[in-house]
Amino acid sequence: FGTVLSVSFMICSAIVFTSFAPHLVRIFTSDASLVKIAVPIMYILSIFQVFDGLQISLAGVCKGIKQTNVVLFANFIAYWCVSIPLGCFLAFHVGFMLKGFWWGLVSAACLLCMIMLVKLKKYFKPVHNKLKTRTLKIVLVPCLWGICNYILPIKIYNTKNNRVNMQPKDAALNRNQVCITGC
Repeated sequence: FGTVLSVSFMICSAIVFTSFAPHLVRIFTSDASLVKIAVPIMYILSIFQVFDGLQISLAGVCKGIKQTNVVLFANFIAYWCVSIPLGCFLAFHVGFMLKGFWWGLVSAACLLCMIMLVKLKKYFKPVHNKLKTRTLKIVLVPCLWGICNYILPIKIYNTKNNRVNMQPKDAALNRNQVCITGC
């Protein structure tokens, strides 16, 4: 949900940047030649912003599942090995100048998204296959256990013998932990 929210916000920002690019640039300068240079960069920035929001969210997911090495190597490859050389080539050899560097950054953000999406797909595929093959129903049930008000959001019902596999020791879990039993 967080990734969708992040990308949605970035799309809205991109729409604002493309719709009001000259007006936004004129907030910072009244020089007509600088506005002429900056407005096309705002359009490229709009594209970059969407992919940058997605790659930041995906990096957060990778960090959350303790795959920080993926984020490290993906950033190194995308920015140092692709973005800087491509940006220099587009800027100086093709003649895009400042736009060439920004297109290099757009390519890095896109590459980061692809690398992390592929890694996350490979990471979650065994989990998805495991859940698909088991005959378990996950039912969201808040429960009150013992003296403290703990919420254990997930109980797993085993459909083979139609019973809840929940032990009293599970009551010691705090609100940040998830109770998954009966697997």
